[in-house]
Amino acid sequence: MKVLDAGCGTGAVTRRMALRVHPEEALGVDIDPVFIEEAGRLAASQGVGNVRFERGDINHLRYGDDTFDVSYCRLVLMHVDDPVRAISELKRVTRRGGLVAASDYDDGAMLISHAPKFFDM
Repeated sequence: MKVLDAGCGTGAVTRRMALRVHPEEALGVDIDPVFIEEAGRLAASQGVGNVRFERGDINHLRYGDDTFDVSYCRLVLMHVDDPVRAISELKRVTRRGGLVAASDYDDGAMLISHAPKFFDM
């Protein structure tokens, strides 16, 4: 199982994913190179070897269509200009029948207004 954690920060969730999918690999992507460096350091210090971290943008993921079985983002959508675009990118890189999941803060103005659109995905 290939899993993607988009907007991984320092990789806490990515490392947990890696432990669940072992020996398969978990990939964490974040736009901030400082987070990516720290995520790699933490994974190494904790002995989590089946995890990889790369710099990337959730709105423009460089992976091919249908690459991942699971694509996830947590507390990311509130920081992007176009959350619909971000979710669409997660959907694009996730194989048909896979899982796209997002967990985020909603002040009542962001995700709820877009949610019905995604039920047709």
